Amino acid sequence: MNIKPQLEKWKRIMGDFSIQAQDKIFIYGTEDGAILIGDILKEIGRFGQIEGFIDRDNSPKIGNDVLGKKICRLQDCYRDVDVIIIGAYKSHVLIGERLEAFRQKNINSKFRIIDLFAHNTQEEELDFLHYWEKSILKEKSPDFIDFDNRSYIFTERDTKIIAWYLPQYHEMEINNKYLGRGFTEWTNTTRAIPLYKGHYQPHIPYDVGYYSLNNIETFIRQIELARHYGVYGFSFYYYWFSGKKFMEKPLQQFLSYPELNINFCVTWANENWTTLWDGGQHEIIYQQEIAQGYAEKLVDDLLPVISDSRYITINGKPLLIIYRGNLFDKSIMLAFLSAMRQRVRNHGFKDLYIMITTAGNFDEEVTEWGADALVEFPPHGMKAVEAFRPQGYINPYFVGKILDTEKFIAEKKYMYEHKAREYYRAALTSWDNTARKARTGALVYHGLSPITFKQWLWDIVVEGKKNHSGDYDMVFVNAWNEWAEGSHLEPDMKYGYAYLDAIKEVVEKSRDL
Repeated sequence: MNIKPQLEKWKRIMGDFSIQAQDKIFIYGTEDGAILIGDILKEIGRFGQIEGFIDRDNSPKIGNDVLGKKICRLQDCYRDVDVIIIGAYKSHVLIGERLEAFRQKNINSKFRIIDLFAHNTQEEELDFLHYWEKSILKEKSPDFIDFDNRSYIFTERDTKIIAWYLPQYHEMEINNKYLGRGFTEWTNTTRAIPLYKGHYQPHIPYDVGYYSLNNIETFIRQIELARHYGVYGFSFYYYWFSGKKFMEKPLQQFLSYPELNINFCVTWANENWTTLWDGGQHEIIYQQEIAQGYAEKLVDDLLPVISDSRYITINGKPLLIIYRGNLFDKSIMLAFLSAMRQRVRNHGFKDLYIMITTAGNFDEEVTEWGADALVEFPPHGMKAVEAFRPQGYINPYFVGKILDTEKFIAEKKYMYEHKAREYYRAALTSWDNTARKARTGALVYHGLSPITFKQWLWDIVVEGKKNHSGDYDMVFVNAWNEWAEGSHLEPDMKYGYAYLDAIKEVVEKSRDL
């Protein structure tokens, strides 16, 4: 991480907290944040004051070294310390509370607590407030691209752009029960605020507005926009948990209107459904399981979907994308996908064409798992992104990481190799899930914009034309409408139609290749 932007702030912090040259310092943390602090102290000639690093009592790192300094438990080293500096991005608030409780319990402890990631000077706070006020009052940013009246016209040689589509924009009883009555994706999106100067939040929709997918007019406008700018199709997330379907109403409504003229497929969102939207093992609403007969049942539920004339096929095979390939053991997935294929053939289809995404850092030869191809799903798999701390104010309650994408884009790190022989690329519009997780571990990929998206999309379209043709010439985009994750092709108040404009420009320009 680049420490230079932090140096001046650190000099002020050391003055604010009256850190003297004789003070003994411990750093609570052992990863990126702690190493950043150690590097800064080294830069300003105070590294020798570091007595060691502190980690949680049950950490396997106790006794090891960080930057040549020992890692210890708080209870073993607090007596000889004057200052404890918190060095953890995601858990700095929790650690601060833990240290304060320890200090209150142990009356002989004399250490002062510094939370680097929560401390802001008055000057920084005023500067941030000025930025926030200015961004709210301005109707349109200089980056805003207006609607292009010239409509895109599809040709057979064009690369097929497929965007993932989130259907969680309508009220559901399951969300009413676990997340609050009336909850939709807009509930998270509309409560987002900037967390630092230059942070693009909130994302405010433009054109389609704060829509409900219970309204067919929403679909009509979305499809008009998509086709006008060259989006070939949507991949709707399909929520099927051990035989139970949820969030299915938008897709059912789409199917009931055959005049909605856009191609589509489905992505089986096969992770656990949790209140944290992380597919993990905590706060589970519905758990994904695979049991005898489930493959056949899933196919039977999908039959009306894959039988639709608009459904995307590859060489006559309906395309099915599976979000997490390694959620279960390889042998289980092989048997499950084999049973699905057999069931589909029994119903008169040629077969399925199955893709598995890179979610969960999956990057295997997918044929060994029973699939046909791998498909990228950024930000999963993004490499060469480095931790980044912006200069100036940072919201003291922010729990998460800010990652710098400058090197990733400049060096085209998105063109990385895969183990799979057959793979499909995907481009990311942007990523910022602070609307969902600002207090539980958000990720902000700083520096992504319509400009970086256009470069990324162009490079993968060019490569795709070399590797694929006909039905196989397709690339994916994350996403059409992931508003609470800051990832959307749909127009917004900051960029207008810029992301959609990039698609049209790239696909039309690539015809000359």
